[in-house]
Amino acid sequence: MTTERIKLCLVTNLFYPIPAGGAERFRRYAPGLRERGIDLEVITSLPSGYADLKEHEIVDGIPIIRLPLADPLKDFPQLMKFALKQFQKAQRKPDIVQIFAASPKTTNTMIRICSKRIGIIFVSTMVGEKSRSEGRDKIKEWLYDQISFWGVKHIVASTNVMKESIVSRGIRSKCISVIPNGVDVGRFHPASSLDEKRSLRQKLGILDDDQVIMFAGYIIPRKGVDLLIDAWPEIISKKPKARLILAGSYGETVQSLFPSQKLMKADYFNNITRIIETFPSKDRIVFTGDIANVEEYMRVADLFVLPSRQEGMGNVVLEAMATGLPCLLTPYIGLPSHEFGKPGREFILLNSYEPKELASRITQLLQDENVATTVGKSAHKWVQENMVIEKILDQYAAVYRNVSARKTVYA
Repeated sequence: MTTERIKLCLVTNLFYPIPAGGAERFRRYAPGLRERGIDLEVITSLPSGYADLKEHEIVDGIPIIRLPLADPLKDFPQLMKFALKQFQKAQRKPDIVQIFAASPKTTNTMIRICSKRIGIIFVSTMVGEKSRSEGRDKIKEWLYDQISFWGVKHIVASTNVMKESIVSRGIRSKCISVIPNGVDVGRFHPASSLDEKRSLRQKLGILDDDQVIMFAGYIIPRKGVDLLIDAWPEIISKKPKARLILAGSYGETVQSLFPSQKLMKADYFNNITRIIETFPSKDRIVFTGDIANVEEYMRVADLFVLPSRQEGMGNVVLEAMATGLPCLLTPYIGLPSHEFGKPGREFILLNSYEPKELASRITQLLQDENVATTVGKSAHKWVQENMVIEKILDQYAAVYRNVSARKTVYA
């Protein structure tokens, strides 16, 4: 008996080659989903800073349709309306639409999509702060969420903390599945030998005796790179061979993607670079920009740091763990309760956002190779046993088939 293939349309603000955590994750999932009978297509934006991209193309076997938008985040309701028009004229409409964002401004479009017997799945990518509203304001927030999710058949959260956050907003828990982010351990793995590590360091311009501290992600306020920069003078004073690799988009590239927040992000990056210019050790800090070979940098690093203030899950942490890196994390909003393993065993958790504590713990890990190696090995083992992409793909495929068979609205 042949299982019917499912057509999945991802409608997302941003998509490859533009860096975007959730969307990039599903680009990597696409081959495995295809093997499981799920065919992915994408409808996304075409930001002004990426004029060389085509409005219609196929990337890695994924059909992509792009709509030129001035502000991809702010204009998501417009993108949803565009997607609906595509479904109306498509020879075969999708079985499922998957989104990462929803608001009352998209509700009418989602209801119209549902009327075409298309199931809608919302994949949560961020944990919000706990509401402090009371009285009427709390009721308004509740109504906002109820209206936003009208039409959504199922919600996927990547951590139990994220699920609890969604439930606290009045969404029924039985409509939510917890599926962690999967890691491609064929791509993210430790260097096979010291020779490979030396060879990669030479390729990337890193010296053999450099002690490499790595961060990966957008250089934006939420990611907390400023904490690392504030901690740097103390780190370099005790570890003069330390080198800080900051891998991720910054400056004009980030500003072009977030026009509505352009000034804030421009000031943030400019302030960081101004501070770095005052350091005698400024040549020990490297901004790589957006890179396609982040796994190579991880393979040559000694320590991974995510000094974030707020995340959904932080897939980059799992990738670093899979590479065998000891990971140092701040107690950010959205920190998983157990999906990263246990603090002190699979990763190191700070008590605060204080640069002084951050500097101290980084220095300790660079100093004590035995502790760093033990944590890195435990992290690698944890990912191998719990977060391998194949297990995660099976769970997503099951959700897609279930939703495809029951195309009714959330409410």
